[in-house]
Amino acid sequence: MAHYQFESLHPFGDGNGRIGRLVIVLQLLRAGIISEPAITISPWLRKRRDQYQDHLLNVSRTGDWNPWVAFFCEALCEQARAHVAVVETLLGWLAGVRQELSERHWSGTVLSIVEDLVDWPVITSAFVQQKYGVSPPTAKSAIDRLCEIGVLAEITGRTYNRAFGARAVIDAVERL
Repeated sequence: MAHYQFESLHPFGDGNGRIGRLVIVLQLLRAGIISEPAITISPWLRKRRDQYQDHLLNVSRTGDWNPWVAFFCEALCEQARAHVAVVETLLGWLAGVRQELSERHWSGTVLSIVEDLVDWPVITSAFVQQKYGVSPPTAKSAIDRLCEIGVLAEITGRTYNRAFGARAVIDAVERL
């Protein structure tokens, strides 16, 4: 209801939808329904923009909240299921990579990087050096090993100041 009211007031020239959807997450956090701000309904609503706007307008026209609340609950439920599916995908990917590292007897910085790729799927050598307190050769070696087994891939197309991405992680998250 608060989201509807915020959208109806439309207090800003731009960004009302983004702020309104952020408020939803904050309300869920405050109510203890979620413990981390790890859900977004924006992708679901974006795919159904016309329906979303029609539901908002119909509450204003008719005063009937039920269709709006049902629509909104559907958005939350479907996005929660989508998030769970992504987490399951990422956990499966992580288990497979851990197994590969174990079979190769790779540990240390390589394993630390892998553990963090789910949270931060794009890295640079400088990032690895700073985050894990390692030398440039150690950072390069760890990244090279992860590229060797396909966990990371160079994504800038450059020969210097390169960035590397965990495509499997990025792809999983982009499906939301």
